[in-house]
This record gives sequence, C-alpha cells and structure tokens, in this order.
Amino acid sequence: MTPMNVDLLEALVAVADEGGYARAARRLNLSQPAVYQRIQRLEGSVGAALVRRDGRRMRLTTTGQLVYDHGREVIRQMRMLDDALKREAEPGRGVVSIHVGHSLSEFPAPAICLGFRDAYPELVVDLRISARPPRDIDRDVHEGRSEVGLHSDPTPVKGLEKEPFYEDEFVAIAWPGHPFEALDVVTPGDFGAEEVIALRDVTYTFNQGVTEGWFAHAGVEVRPHLISNSFMGIRSLVELRAGVSIIPREHAIRSPRVVIRPIENPPVRRYYYVTRVTPYESATLRALRSYVQSGDWRHIQPEMISTSCDAGGTFARRMRAKAGGTTSVVRASTPSVPDDEVGRFPAPK
Repeated sequence: MTPMNVDLLEALVAVADEGGYARAARRLNLSQPAVYQRIQRLEGSVGAALVRRDGRRMRLTTTGQLVYDHGREVIRQMRMLDDALKREAEPGRGVVSIHVGHSLSEFPAPAICLGFRDAYPELVVDLRISARPPRDIDRDVHEGRSEVGLHSDPTPVKGLEKEPFYEDEFVAIAWPGHPFEALDVVTPGDFGAEEVIALRDVTYTFNQGVTEGWFAHAGVEVRPHLISNSFMGIRSLVELRAGVSIIPREHAIRSPRVVIRPIENPPVRRYYYVTRVTPYESATLRALRSYVQSGDWRHIQPEMISTSCDAGGTFARRMRAKAGGTTSVVRASTPSVPDDEVGRFPAPK
C-alpha cells in the first residue's frame, strides 16, 4: 500500500455519506470528475476496490468500509490539529469551559473568570456550575465535555492532573451579639453548649470529614438538629440565628451579617485545578493554568459603591468588581454597609 493523503480520504467519506459522486462533488466544492479521480487514486494506494454501484447509489465494499471508518477518525484528528494550531497561534480566542461545584461559584470561580477574561478580551469563558459532586466534574473533564474543573477533592483519578492552587482556613461564624464575638479564638469546647449547624453531604464526604474531625479530635461530640450540604446554606442559617458553625473563611467574609472568629488549630480546605493528562495543551489553557496558580485573581473583590431601593421595596447593592481597569456591575439582595462595619450588620429579627 502506498501513502495516501487526507484529500483522498475526504473524497471517500463524502461519496459514502452522500451516496454518489455528484452530491459528494457539491459537498467538497469540486467537479465530479475530480472526485472520481481521487477515489481511483485512493483505490490504487490501497490496492483494492473501495466503492461499488448498487442501483443508483454508490456503496462501500468491505475494504472500503474499513478505510472509511479509519479515514473519518483521521479527518477528525487532522481538524483537531488544525484547530489546535490556530489556537496556538492566537491564544486567548475561542471558548474555554470551566466546570465548578456550587460552593466554588461564589469563590473563587467568578474572580478567576473575570480576571482571565480581562487579560484576553476576545475570549469567551464558559463557567459551568452544578450541584453534582466533584467526581462528576472529574468525569466531565476526563471525557472532554469540560476543559477545566475546579473543586476541593484531592482523590487521584487516572488520566487527570489535580494541582492545588489555594488554601482556605475554616473559621467560626455566629451572629452579632453572640458570645463568640467576645472571643479572640474559638475552640471546639466553646461549641459544646451551642446549637451547631453541621455540614452533611451524602454525595461527597471529604469536607464533612474535615469539619467532623476537628470536633472529634478535641473530644467534642456534636449532635446537630440542623444540617446542610452547602456552606452558603449554613451561613444563611447562622444569619437567621439558627445556630453557629465553622465554614471556610472565604465563604464567611461574603456576609455582613455574621461575626467571624478564628478557630484553634483550623482545618484547611484546598482547591484543585483539574485538567486531562495530555501531550498537548493549548496556549490558552497554559495561560489559564498560569493565571490560576499565580493567585492574581485574589485581588478581584466586590466593592460596595451604593445602595438603592426599587419599587417593590427590595434593597439592591451594586458592587463593582475591579480587574485591570474593567468594571462589572452585579446586583445582590442585601443592603450595603461600610467596609469597617462588615461582620457587625444587625441580624434579621
């Protein structure tokens, strides 16, 4: 068998898909004789007939079907190579998909997406948020449905690379006026007489084990009457004075309605950057990896600039996210307070 080129394979695929030379010629934008000649050249390279006439249609022979099946894959790979070379020549164009769990949709995913897109204004950042456990995010990345995953599960997965890029300490949260407010450091024993809101997640027990382990290590038994599978849900319950808890600091500081205190020997939540193990990584993904690991996105924080009230009486807080001179306006459903009053805003009655 002599070497063949992709043009010949494309001709065979077109003839098989379209059922004849005329339609294949229109699809390839060639003359019908040109398509016929390419099939002949391909048959000469293979040393066997690849198509046969069946009434008014052209059909593949057994050898033709074999060449067709492999040829389609060769064409797909060549197109992927062509796309990759174009992305390499022009990084920061096209679309990059980032899949995160629900809790990371508050932090750090928005800051990462905003900061990276500001560096590459022609890029479309597709932020995909789901309530599914990290193992499902791993599966999406492994199967190519998403290019990057961000979560807190360090469990090794064959074919994936997980790089830690941020550590977040747990802190104690309570409502303003709670006895925790007078403490410099909260210990596990301080929770002994408190209603503790606990993290429970049957789909992903790693963070649950971290929080339960902190209490267990000190010999404190927690018997919660309120549980949640969400750090943001726990924070909301604390805002309503339903109890106290420990959650990662970055989730705690995003509420002006809770008192935040450091805890003794705090456990740490690590965030991981997840990608497929591949011999080739596009320039855009290399730039994204570098940006995430640099930590520059940590400087992008919401800044409250005004408070307004709509016709329905709902307060709207307008926040400006600063990233390299760009401005984005976001609306939230809580009143704004001065920066020095964060953590002291009166709890709802």
